[in-house]
Amino acid sequence: MNNTKFNKHHKSLINQITLTFLMLGFILQIFLSGCATANRKDESIHAILQKENVLIEKIKTERAQPEITQALEASDTLKKAEAHLSLSLDEMLKANEAIKHKILKQQPKEVEGGENERAND
Repeated sequence: MNNTKFNKHHKSLINQITLTFLMLGFILQIFLSGCATANRKDESIHAILQKENVLIEKIKTERAQPEITQALEASDTLKKAEAHLSLSLDEMLKANEAIKHKILKQQPKEVEGGENERAND
């Protein structure tokens, strides 16, 4: 009968492979659980939307200054462009509010009976 004997090299190789698989399993668990935090993502989306809204409001107040309004009166093309800019800024604010209400408050809560509140939507 042919008996295979393990030498030191084989034993160390088996130990290395075992440790590698264990480390890979731990790293995968840490990675998957770290990326699964939705609260941090929601908070960052909310912070980004707040900053964007502040910037939009600053742009609107800057565009309402007398120097700019006087310069806009000089040309019909500038008046049209300013009207389009104003409309687009308003639409961006509305879109940000829609994102806040639809996406950030979308997480369903369980109710009695194991059903979902959003099941009837």
